[in-house]
Amino acid sequence: MFHDDEELARSGQVGVLVHATIGTLAARTRCPSPTDLRAAADRALGAFAPIEARAHRQNVAALSGSYFWHLLPPATWIFAGTELDVGVGRVDLVWRDSGDRVLIDEIKTGSPRELGLARTTAQVRRYLDCATQLWPDRFIGIRLLSLTEPHRSVLVRPDGSRVPLHRSPYLTAKK
Repeated sequence: MFHDDEELARSGQVGVLVHATIGTLAARTRCPSPTDLRAAADRALGAFAPIEARAHRQNVAALSGSYFWHLLPPATWIFAGTELDVGVGRVDLVWRDSGDRVLIDEIKTGSPRELGLARTTAQVRRYLDCATQLWPDRFIGIRLLSLTEPHRSVLVRPDGSRVPLHRSPYLTAKK
């Protein structure tokens, strides 16, 4: 008989490691190589037993790569940090431009259906409320990102309205 073992899947923990991997790489480059992605994933997975780390490496590296290949903000935005505590939780990534405007990235590594779940909507609302208080004239919004289906990603404006990310100016244009 097959039993699901939550500890073996560790999807939530792997998601946190993806955020950390993206943050580590974004602090150094906008164009990580496959070797960079694998090395950063290996570092992030250091606390796992070797056999389990090997099982997660491909997912962490591929999901991190998806961010850089499909969801990077334009070059005018500079990486400002990861896991920033805004008072009601830790936002995944923070970006700033030359005018000191602020964009927040909330990254989802599972099914794109996660973007529409009530718990995600509540999380984003909490972050919006705090961000508009922290940066009242500089906060642009939250890029709610699906790493598994990047085209489903959205920009959530401070008023809570959503626009497809590809229709906003906050995504690197494809050449």
